[in-house]
Amino acid sequence: MDEDYARKLRNWLRAQPEATPRRADEEREWLREVPEPATDDDWVCPVIVLPVPRRSDENGCRMSEAEARSRRNHPSGRRREDGDQPRHMSEAEARSRWNHPTNWHRRRAAEAAAEEQRRRDAEER
Repeated sequence: MDEDYARKLRNWLRAQPEATPRRADEEREWLREVPEPATDDDWVCPVIVLPVPRRSDENGCRMSEAEARSRRNHPSGRRREDGDQPRHMSEAEARSRWNHPTNWHRRRAAEAAAEEQRRRDAEER
């Protein structure tokens, strides 16, 4: 047991109001149950296992529609007759994708092109 841990444990046990005996001789008897730190003990770091999110098929769950669409070799029940045509995107989804932060360069290019078109239209008049 780590010496620092044993010291903290003993101090904590002594600080507990009802857990420890009141008299010194009872305390010595009671603290015999708490292991003394040994010099030959190797300190072992406790391992805390954190849950790692896994794909749904690894968890034994059904694949979501998005996961099934992203897999070319997924044996889904529905087959497309017209090949791999992309599905129609709703106006809200298109607006959401356009406004996504990763599309900033496309928005800037579109704004520059629109400004250039306005300039050309103004010159033609």
